[in-house]
Amino acid sequence: MIGRWLRLASVLTLALAGTNALAALVGQIRPAHPWLAEGGCALPCWADVHPGHTPVAEAARTLNERGYALRAAGDTPYLVYERPRAACTVRLEFRGARVSVIRLRCADLRLGDVVAALGAPDTVAPGATVIRFGFGRVRARFNAPACIGRFTPFTPVTTLSLSGRSDVPTGASRWWGFQPLWRYRRLAPSTSGC
Repeated sequence: MIGRWLRLASVLTLALAGTNALAALVGQIRPAHPWLAEGGCALPCWADVHPGHTPVAEAARTLNERGYALRAAGDTPYLVYERPRAACTVRLEFRGARVSVIRLRCADLRLGDVVAALGAPDTVAPGATVIRFGFGRVRARFNAPACIGRFTPFTPVTTLSLSGRSDVPTGASRWWGFQPLWRYRRLAPSTSGC
């Protein structure tokens, strides 16, 4: 009788191990999101623009050379670019003559894409609206996280902010993986409005 249970446990263990290996293989085959792979530099650098270092004029020239068109400017401390026929926009924020923050908005960007590109996040902000990578230099923001119930690889990222400065708030939770949001909300009030 015990021998049957051991054989059943062995078969189930092998089946689950095979499924995990197949899932890992399929996950590695999927290419990186093209928006995150733009340029040849590691985040928080994007499209050869380094927040905190690249002059605004040089960043504008770089984006123009890559096919981006200026969509909004004026008396604001930012420039908005978009590429024709792309569902993504780039917002360059600047202080003085240098780019300080790059904000990427892309309709099809998911949390799994960002984790695949950067590895596990460092922290989750109170309220679970922002996940930080690289000591806060890369921040993924979500709309209405209470409505999603849990973080998954398919959670839509509304804005990916890239900065040259570290930004880790007090009260932030460490990353527990793709978990229900209550794991991250212990220090924050509940939100509503779904």
